[in-house]
Formats: sequence, C-alpha cells, structure tokens
Amino acid sequence: MTNGVPVIVITGNMGAGKTTILAEASDLLTGAGIVHAAIDLDTLGMGHVPEEGWSDLPYRNLACVWHNYAAAGASRLMVAEALESDRDIDRIQQAVPGAEIIVCRLSATPAHAATAPRDRLSE
Repeated sequence: MTNGVPVIVITGNMGAGKTTILAEASDLLTGAGIVHAAIDLDTLGMGHVPEEGWSDLPYRNLACVWHNYAAAGASRLMVAEALESDRDIDRIQQAVPGAEIIVCRLSATPAHAATAPRDRLSE
C-alpha cells in the first residue's frame, strides 16, 4: 500500500476530448463509490491577469483546490490539462504533495478536433 496520491493527468491536443473523458471517468468512479477529485486545470486558469502573474496561476489554484478536496477525504485525483512540457508535470507534482502521476495522452486528428462539440454560448 502506498501513501502517495494517485493522479491521472488526461492530456492531448485541443478537441481530443480531455474534459469529456474527465467527466466520464469521474462518473464511473462515483458510480463505484470511489472518493476522488476531478479537476479541469484550464478552468482554474481562466481569466485575465497581468502576463507576469499568469503562468503558474492554474497550478497555485490547483494546490489550493486539492488541499480542500484532500481535507474533505479525497485520496485520488484526475486532472485534464494540455501538457506543454515536462515542467507542467513538475508543477502538478508540486501542487499535489505525494502525487504519483500517470499521464493518459489522447489524440485527435485535425478533422476530428474540428468537429468536436463547441460551447453553444457563442451561437
């Protein structure tokens, strides 16, 4: 048995289905009664702040949100994030003490990504 925090990072290009897979996986874990947190890291960085304050803001927010989930009893974490470098994995590791990270990379062809459902608010 490990004292670490199992973390699955769901990554991939835009339109690959990261957020959809995150939601479906969360539903499956919930159905099985498995306590977990499911966080879309892009949403933790939405907003407009001065350029110098933006780059690590999603990860600082992840640290705060994970702290709250862990305090509530979550011992597993799934994160949707378009990883751009190994530095992003390091940042997740720093935000989630004891993280044991597994990366799940999704891929989509440009044609598939172009047909992915879009937010209806812009219509």
